[in-house]
Amino acid sequence: KQDLDRIVAEEVSVALINFEYHTLVGRAIHECLDAANSTAEINLCNSRPPRSFLEEARCDTTREMAELAYQAGLAGHHSGFRPARSHFELRTIVQDIGFVEQNENGDWQCPRESTLYQAVKCPDGHYKVPEDQFDQQCELQGLPCSHEKGYSCFCKPCVKAFEVDLFQIDKQKENMTDSALSDMGGCDKMSLCGVVEQAEELKFHMQDNLDRDDATVTALVHFGQETRSLTVTETPTEEHGYDFVFSQNQRGVAILEIAVDGVQVPESPWRIEVIERVCLGNHLVANENGACVCSKNSRTVNGQCMPDGTFAGIIAGVCGFFLLLGLWRFLVYRREKSDEVWKVNVDELHFSHPAEVIGQGAFGVVLLAEYR
Repeated sequence: KQDLDRIVAEEVSVALINFEYHTLVGRAIHECLDAANSTAEINLCNSRPPRSFLEEARCDTTREMAELAYQAGLAGHHSGFRPARSHFELRTIVQDIGFVEQNENGDWQCPRESTLYQAVKCPDGHYKVPEDQFDQQCELQGLPCSHEKGYSCFCKPCVKAFEVDLFQIDKQKENMTDSALSDMGGCDKMSLCGVVEQAEELKFHMQDNLDRDDATVTALVHFGQETRSLTVTETPTEEHGYDFVFSQNQRGVAILEIAVDGVQVPESPWRIEVIERVCLGNHLVANENGACVCSKNSRTVNGQCMPDGTFAGIIAGVCGFFLLLGLWRFLVYRREKSDEVWKVNVDELHFSHPAEVIGQGAFGVVLLAEYR
């Protein structure tokens, strides 16, 4: 196998060097024709043998072969050839960029891909753009590609990204495409990837940049001594995208771990902060479990929170009203009792002299007098 590789490499090198000699002859012929100023000079250029244009020309070089090599060199933008000093460095390069791959038997071979997109290999830390955007990259860069001429073009097919990108999805990001989200970049390892109020839901979207088919994605949340798993679903509109929802009643910081096919991704874990819930309504605050209750200086009255000062004022007013009402009723009662038995001292009466009798009965005589 190694001897075969060496023989093939030598033959390829010789063929390329011979190709260069043929190209040089073709270039010299065209230079001769470009410099010709008369029909005689043109006929001379067309009739001279190939070796007359280049002393180093090969014996088997013909004018037709020289022309074919020259045109091929122009089409391929070839400036020349020389044998490689060592194929080890070249082999390492083609292995690194994915031009050759190792099969299950340990042998290196060129991958057989059916599309240009499949043939593109990205370096470490870079991942291919989605296939539906692959053909549009050149147009986005202002470099149109002439498909009518049979060209296949690609521009910036790889983007620098994490193995997986994790995003907190809010109203602003809900309608964004994976490409737009990737441009923003996912959350870094151990970074604060989301902030949510108690008992509220926080949506996350994860994009697998390795494009693993039929992958099993798991999400674990660690909060204090509690560990629980989240339900992960595939994104209906995005390939290799996954969604899940996080919610926590207690305040604090949760740790989120994500694994693909049982292996934790390099960017995992992330932090999620749970802050105090904002309760709508006067004097409402969230308790430790995220439920809205009355604050410490208020109490529940008819389903609403009332400050203690207001409640005390109402109670004092009611008590004062009933106190005044009781006092008034007491005075009325005293007056009524006084009217029932009205005893007048004789000293407080002033009789006329002589006393005037205004009536007489079985119990005595009624005299007219003035009181006080």
